[in-house]
Amino acid sequence: MAFETLNARVAAIRSSGAAPLIVNVHIPKTAGSTLRHQLVKHIPIFRVDPVENFVDYYADLGNRLSDVIPVMRRQSATMFASGHYRFRDARTVLAPIKFQTLMIAFLRDPVKRFLSDYFYSISDANLTHKAMRERYPTVESYMSAGGQLNKQLEYMRPFEGASVGATVDALCAEMGLVGITENYESHADYFFQAFGIPRKPDEKLNIGKDQEAMNDAYLRYQDMLSTAQEYEIDLYDEMRKRTDWIV
Repeated sequence: MAFETLNARVAAIRSSGAAPLIVNVHIPKTAGSTLRHQLVKHIPIFRVDPVENFVDYYADLGNRLSDVIPVMRRQSATMFASGHYRFRDARTVLAPIKFQTLMIAFLRDPVKRFLSDYFYSISDANLTHKAMRERYPTVESYMSAGGQLNKQLEYMRPFEGASVGATVDALCAEMGLVGITENYESHADYFFQAFGIPRKPDEKLNIGKDQEAMNDAYLRYQDMLSTAQEYEIDLYDEMRKRTDWIV
């Protein structure tokens, strides 16, 4: 079991007189946009960090979270922040308010997440789709691009190069919840209930339109992508085991 103390953590923060800060560690194509859409109906949002060009994208994006520290120290109500933060950057920046910070993320079947990421990137729903189509005309070309494979493991590592085991230990010890996208309804409900807020099933956001092409690609590339993402699959499988009690 993991994350079974979530209710107690929320209660402890509130009983201390502090306000909880929810931070959505939004890994692309893992229901992060849906989670944000549902949460902001009930909780004031501090910021949603957009995709921008930074000198050091992930580190600089994480550093923007530092603005929330003075706000939360005088804030009396739960607030919410969301962005493509890496766990290791967010935990470092938010260390001064670690007690009142509850980070949440979702993991998805690594093969399906990769393919969803690719087909979304080249679809009309993505503002940069023309450039993405030119740069990555095939699934193979996207596989060859640096940083696209094993993206979930890279987001979740507590430090650079951390093993799957060290990553699992850190996530279970520090995150409010690492849910599973395939179990989104029950896992999101568990998180929402800890804060005493309702969550109604809602239309999912950023869903790929070309499901037939994705299904064909899954059959064609499943073995190749599974081999290339062996350690990320280990992380996903382990976190599924740790959260299978949430129903």
